[in-house]
Amino acid sequence: MIQGGLVSDYEEKEEKVRRDKIELSEEEFEKGRQEILFAVNSARNNKLQDRVAWILNHYPAARDSDITLSLSYWEQFEPEFLDGEVIKKLNLFKLTKTNSLTRERARIQNVYKLYLASDKVRKHRGKLEEDQYAAAISEQPNFPVSVVYADESGKNDKFLIVGSLWILNGREAFRLQQQIEAWKIQKCITYEFHFAELKKQQLEEYKELVDLLHAESALLGFKGMFVERAGTGHQSEVYGDLFYHLIVKGIEHDHGKNRAPLPRTIQFLKDQESTGGDKLLLANLKDRLQQVSVNKFDKKLYIDQIEAMDSKALIHLQLTDLFTGSVNRHLNHNNDVKNHKDEFADYFIDKFRIKRKKLSGEDVTALLSFD
Repeated sequence: MIQGGLVSDYEEKEEKVRRDKIELSEEEFEKGRQEILFAVNSARNNKLQDRVAWILNHYPAARDSDITLSLSYWEQFEPEFLDGEVIKKLNLFKLTKTNSLTRERARIQNVYKLYLASDKVRKHRGKLEEDQYAAAISEQPNFPVSVVYADESGKNDKFLIVGSLWILNGREAFRLQQQIEAWKIQKCITYEFHFAELKKQQLEEYKELVDLLHAESALLGFKGMFVERAGTGHQSEVYGDLFYHLIVKGIEHDHGKNRAPLPRTIQFLKDQESTGGDKLLLANLKDRLQQVSVNKFDKKLYIDQIEAMDSKALIHLQLTDLFTGSVNRHLNHNNDVKNHKDEFADYFIDKFRIKRKKLSGEDVTALLSFD
């Protein structure tokens, strides 16, 4: 059941099926779910559950197969015990046991309803529960994963703007996070990155971060879209439309450039604005994207997780904020008197070769993307 208490169960396949009943309040359910999502998207891997969730997120085939889960986990987190495709007998005792990985997978899928297995596998596992869960997923394809981090800006300005960071190989998000964290330690940086909070004395460090990102431009990209605010109606609906067109045009762009060709799985994570508003926006967005997958992309686009999260401690959302803020600076704050924020915005836009004419505010349908 959904309202009141949430009763979920998970099982571990050993010599016999063991079924545990776990009762969660809605608050406990949502808190646990958000902790898992935060761990995955912040590349935090302190706990076994965090690491298993990361594998389930980035290796869709692991959601259906515990063998695939184990192999992917060992390759990612315990490669020192592998010798190419061979596992030596003594190293089997050092690797995390498959039963432990299976138990965490079951808890994540069946208690918190994240990274669900395909309908066929769930029926085989004997845990097809309420109708809404049965309809949540049909066949989980093993497509490459692109992760889209998104932000919005310009609520009180002339132009409403959405910006996004696209990681074209979802597994690279982990490596990028580690690379940035190592750079921050080297530079003794303890602050978060937000365009609105950029101080003049931090300008060179912000530019250095852009240089680091540009060096990884084969695996990532920034895309944006905007519309004039006047006469557009309710802002939440407008931002929902902008996110929808941004994703569709972004997929077409990366497919056409052969940067991230279809078929592909898309995950979408936006900066959290308001709980109720975000839920409605994202539910509508997911419905529209599932329709366009069938009608436009011949089911070669699989819509996976679509979530909203606080950007605090999530570096990928902070990077998206820097790009979106830079676009906003060009469109909504084009003053004669320039300061360090204008200098950073120019640096970011020029580094990723966003055409200035696209920032004129005349072509609403233009996708802002570096080529």
